[in-house]
Amino acid sequence: MDKLKSPSQTLSEAPIPVKTKKQNMFIKPSNILYIEARSSGNLMKTLNRTYIIREDMRSLEGKLQQYNFLRCHRSYLINLKRIKEIVPSGRTFQIILDTGEKIPLSRKQEKLLRIKLQNK
Repeated sequence: MDKLKSPSQTLSEAPIPVKTKKQNMFIKPSNILYIEARSSGNLMKTLNRTYIIREDMRSLEGKLQQYNFLRCHRSYLINLKRIKEIVPSGRTFQIILDTGEKIPLSRKQEKLLRIKLQNK
């Protein structure tokens, strides 16, 4: 039986399909902290768990762009709503998430990220 969405549900509450090695899952974008590209399969870090997923970064980037996600580095896709601060790290920057995790920020994406954060 299909569950109807209530009118109060927002876009960020609609679960998206994600393929893991064993199953297809539905995860709310607001629960995703970041996705990291790895050779053994992409790692998706959520509030409660870490998953190894089979989807490539380009397709994930396309799915999640409308939910305030940004490719901050060639290996990372992050949830902009989870950013606590941006700090210098040598010649580049690091993004500190509200969970305390540190994500690299490429110099190329730094300006775009700052523009997106100002427009939030």
